[in-house]
Amino acid sequence: MVDSADQLRLDDARCDFTARTALHNLMGEKALAKSAVLVLASKQDLPGALRVKDITQRLNLSGLKQTWHVQATSGLQGEGLHDGMCWLAERMALKK
Repeated sequence: MVDSADQLRLDDARCDFTARTALHNLMGEKALAKSAVLVLASKQDLPGALRVKDITQRLNLSGLKQTWHVQATSGLQGEGLHDGMCWLAERMALKK
C-alpha cells in the first residue's frame, strides 16, 4: 500500500531506501519470482494525490518480472479495495 498523497515516501532522493528500492529488492528474491504484486494506491480522494499512472512510473513497475496491478483506493469513500482484492484473487486462482 502506498500513500498517494505522500510523494516523498515514493521517491525521496535523500533516502537510500525508497518504496521503489524496497519493492524491487523484495521482488528480486527467487522465492517471489512467480508472485503477483498488488499496489493499493490509498487516499485517492485527497487533492494532489498521485494517480495510478504516476505511481506506476515512480515505482518503476514495468521493471518487475512479476504480474502487477495498481488499484486506486479511498478509505473514506470505500472505493477500490474490493476491486484490488478481486484482481489478486483472480491471479491466485490462475496459478492453481
